Amino acid sequence: MDRRYGRAVLPLLSLSLFALCGCPQAPQAPPPGPPAAVSAPAPKGMSDLPPDPRALKAGKPTEAAPAPLPGKAVAGGALNKFFPNDADGYDRVFTQEKNGFAMANLKKGGKKVASLSINDTAASPSTRDKFKSASRKIGGYPAVSEGMSSGLAILVADRYQVKIRAEGRELSDSDLEAWLQKFDLAGLAALK
Repeated sequence: MDRRYGRAVLPLLSLSLFALCGCPQAPQAPPPGPPAAVSAPAPKGMSDLPPDPRALKAGKPTEAAPAPLPGKAVAGGALNKFFPNDADGYDRVFTQEKNGFAMANLKKGGKKVASLSINDTAASPSTRDKFKSASRKIGGYPAVSEGMSSGLAILVADRYQVKIRAEGRELSDSDLEAWLQKFDLAGLAALK
């Protein structure tokens, strides 16, 4: 073997053995990461997302988008405890209970004057759509009239529709609103 060739191979061979022995090598610089994102402030009055129409109508700053609904509605029996109790000569009589829904009649002197209900919109998400353009609030929740001013509904925690529908003319709009506020709305809002 030619001496010149041996001299050239020897340093390469020693480096290979150095690496095979597990001897430490000179530290290498980490690979460059992704380029840093540069965010410029949005022009005044502009944002990445369109404003929430409910917030604009209420004169409030834009709120975050509502959380997605769970895939399964709560059991109807879990909703019963949020209904108003009997009071002022009115009796509450439960009439229907199924997954995501509970209903009771409101009676006075044995006569039905209204029906009360709670509907978990996880079972029917499109029910929430009518509240998107609500201009009225009851107890801090968006409210809409139901039917020919014989009913009133609110959407609690962007999930539970709480509704009262009057029978006849015994209850006024302000009565309907008062009955909606007798529900345990804070407790219902916390129900997952």
